Amino acid sequence: MSGKAKALIVCESLAGSTRLVAEEIGKGIGKDLMIEIVEVSKAPEQLYGSVALLIIGGAPQAFGSTRPTADRPVPTPDSGLRKWLGGLTGSANLAAAAFDTRPMHSRRLPGSAANGAATLLAKRGYTLVSTPHSFWLKDATETLAIGEAARARRWGDDLAAALEKLRNPGPAPYRRTAGHTG
Repeated sequence: MSGKAKALIVCESLAGSTRLVAEEIGKGIGKDLMIEIVEVSKAPEQLYGSVALLIIGGAPQAFGSTRPTADRPVPTPDSGLRKWLGGLTGSANLAAAAFDTRPMHSRRLPGSAANGAATLLAKRGYTLVSTPHSFWLKDATETLAIGEAARARRWGDDLAAALEKLRNPGPAPYRRTAGHTG
């Protein structure tokens, strides 16, 4: 393996749609970074120097924001992404972003699991390189809505560009001083 920096995407996917979004985000980022996508149950407990960008994603229940059903119990703060993030070490000042997957019929409902995840990341000292993003599912079968895979790839491109700008900000802009005639 080369010394190329890595984007680690940790997701909690109940029916596979969140994993699919993670893969599309990875395609967008992958031109610039190595990509590793892992389910939260297999995520590392410590991040090492090769990880330049951490992205976490899940459905609303991954962050405890929906009600349980018989086939989908809501994770508690002691399970899933919340637990993993709470115990994560070796991550000071790391760039990060968050996303969620939500049914289209919930578009008008307030709140977002991605917002909650971004708040957790910020409280842990991560540098957010993007606003949280929600990707839409067209129905209860958790099929991605039309255009969402492409939107996830574009967001991946945007994340890679934001990370590059963070890592290499370039020269300070020229500022004209008073009295300088030029």
